Amino acid sequence: SFLTTMTIFFLILISVSRTVPLQIILLSFGVYSLYYKDINLIKFAGSIFVGVILMFAVVVFRGYEQEDTFSLGDVVMDLIINNRSTYLAMEIVDQKGLMLGENMISPAAAPIPFLQSLFISSGFDVNDLSSSKFFTVYTLGEFDGFGLGTNIIADIFLSFDFVGVIALMFLLGFMVAKSRFFAKSNIYYLALYAIFMSYAVSL
Repeated sequence: SFLTTMTIFFLILISVSRTVPLQIILLSFGVYSLYYKDINLIKFAGSIFVGVILMFAVVVFRGYEQEDTFSLGDVVMDLIINNRSTYLAMEIVDQKGLMLGENMISPAAAPIPFLQSLFISSGFDVNDLSSSKFFTVYTLGEFDGFGLGTNIIADIFLSFDFVGVIALMFLLGFMVAKSRFFAKSNIYYLALYAIFMSYAVSL
């Protein structure tokens, strides 16, 4: 199972994106620490360092071109770009008001066949159905495959303002804590906790 997981990890890492391989690694480390041995602070910090280098290496491998002199900021630029979305969400809400969940339709509807198409045919703008695409079009004017990214705080704020961020993040924290508490005794809570762990960084 380890060899299979690592094979899938490297194939996806080389060919598609960094998101899914990162989710596989987070899930594997999380389940290992839950069932076998806790990951201490030194191992945790070391894994973060190795992870940052590995993820940047993938960017370089895919044809990253440096216009100016190299800086350490380039290594963590993905995190900086996503963090920018938080401030952009505040600006958009001040200027245009709340989206009231419209920017969350695409990820919520994705598992259900044809549901996204139904929303689009009902008059919803395809660029407004997900925050990442919305921020990209808002900033660059179009979506051509390159996205600026987003984060969960920006997503919630864009729809439900500060009160929504507080309420929904408390709800998320409660669900994470509950699923972790029952993970060793209930397979469904284990699956839920594993999903939460796999999305920890991308959220």
